[in-house]
Order: sequence, then structure tokens, then C-alpha cells
Amino acid sequence: MAIRWAALAGLLLLGACFSRDARPTVFARAEVDLECSPDEVAVTEVGTCTYLAEGCGKKATYVVYPAARDSVVCCPLAGCHARMDGGVTEQATAPRRPTPKPDVASCDSLPDDEALLYRRGAGLVTPYLNRDGHEAGQSDARNRELRAGVVCFERVLLLAPSHGRALWLRAKTLQALGEHTRAASAFATAFKAQPNSPDVGREYVLELLATKSFPEAVGVAERVARDHPSDATLLINLALAQLLNADAQGAARTIEQALSLTPNDAQAKSLQRRIADVADGRQKQPQSIEELTLPATN
Repeated sequence: MAIRWAALAGLLLLGACFSRDARPTVFARAEVDLECSPDEVAVTEVGTCTYLAEGCGKKATYVVYPAARDSVVCCPLAGCHARMDGGVTEQATAPRRPTPKPDVASCDSLPDDEALLYRRGAGLVTPYLNRDGHEAGQSDARNRELRAGVVCFERVLLLAPSHGRALWLRAKTLQALGEHTRAASAFATAFKAQPNSPDVGREYVLELLATKSFPEAVGVAERVARDHPSDATLLINLALAQLLNADAQGAARTIEQALSLTPNDAQAKSLQRRIADVADGRQKQPQSIEELTLPATN
């Protein structure tokens, strides 16, 4: 006879958790269940192997436990039950994630169902995206599933061109794949649909810089910073774009504005030194964003 998970919590959880952080697993599940973008989901550990996920006005509590030697399973607290053999499974009535490792063309076999296609795409890509949306590891399997996710989002957008979460995740996934030209185009579409989103604007500027579209990056960065004047990170992006666009004087003025908002920001201070070095001729004019990953001259 099945025994409810809650009644066994004290017995089963003692040896159930991995020592590694289970939050990425919870994020991946919660993003699908709450129908939220990763940036809108917050996860808090509330007990042994138990996590609370909140986002988009919704909440869910999850239990995480070992499924195999190097993996974990995450299921809603109310949707887990124990078997007599000591294993733990998710009840059939509980919400389920899409199959985690479908074939790359898997979305082609799904019906034209906007919600279903989005859930499948989100289930594919979110395990590989960290909280900033950039790479969380590199492998052939990772890249196959990220590209499969893009296929899903493309189909969602054929059905619902203004689907904000699909626009965002498609662009972030292409960014994670390092396909910067496609990512810039995807962020341009997302920005057109969500011109007041500082997150979309911020990432769009970074992809324009990655593709060396410096004048366009300055224009977008100016607009986003003007619309959100209290966000220092947007001013830092603008200063970066101005510097790469060979306007060191304008970049110097902008980074001063950023530092007036966040005087102790290490990134802003480092960029300010680099801008000063270029303006004074101590360093060459940078030609790409990659050149600016080097430490600035003290």
C-alpha cells in the first residue's frame, strides 16, 4: 500500500539529498510549472531536501531526492509518494515535466499547441541556463537540446508572435549557444515586442556589441538607459558601447553617471580606468568586446 511522502519525510530524507546544490534542478522544474521566465523565479531551501519556488504570482514546494548515481528527481511536495521498496515516485495526478531528453526534432511531432510547445522548449533549455542565462556547461548533448528548444520556441512564435517568454528564451538560448548573429536578431524581435523591459534591452545591447554593431548598440543603450535612469548597469552598458564606438569622451561622462548611482561598483570602476587609458592614449582603441575582458590598467 502506498504511503504518503509527508508521513515518511523524517525517515526518507535523512539520506536522500545529494551534497551538491539542487537549486538548478528546482529552477528547471519550477520554470515550467509556474510558467515563468528563469529571471522571475526565486528558489529558497525551506527544509531538508525541500525547496519553495516563487514567481509570476505563484508558489510551489518541491522535494528533491536521488534518482540515480549522478542525478536527482524533483517533484511537488503534494505529488510525491513512497513505494514499499523504499523508492519515491511522482503521483500520476501531479504536473509532469516533458520527457527530459527527446530527439532534436521532437517538437516537430507535437501538435500546434502553444502551451505544450512552450513547456517542451522550456524543459529542454532551462537546465542548461544559469540565472544570467549564459552557458552552464558545454557538451554535444547540451547543444542538441538547446537547439531543440529553439525549434520549439520558433513554433510557439508562429502561433503567438508576441509570446513574451518564448521570445526571451529563444534569444537567451541562442546566446548560450554562442550564435551571436541569430541571438542579436532574436533580441531585436523581443525588444520590439517588449521595449520597456530593461532585461531585454540589456541583453540586446550585449549581443549587438558581440556582433560589432557598435553604432546600433549605442542607440539602443541610450534609449534603454533613458527609460530606466536609476539602473546603473544600463549606464555601464552604454559606456561600454560608446567606448567600442570610439567615443571615449562620451563613455567617460556616462561612466561618471553610473558611478554616481553605485560608487563602489567594481565593474564600473574598472571600465572607468580603461576608458581613461584609451582617452589618454595609454591603450589602443578596443575593436571588440573580447578585448575588454582584459584587466584595465591601474
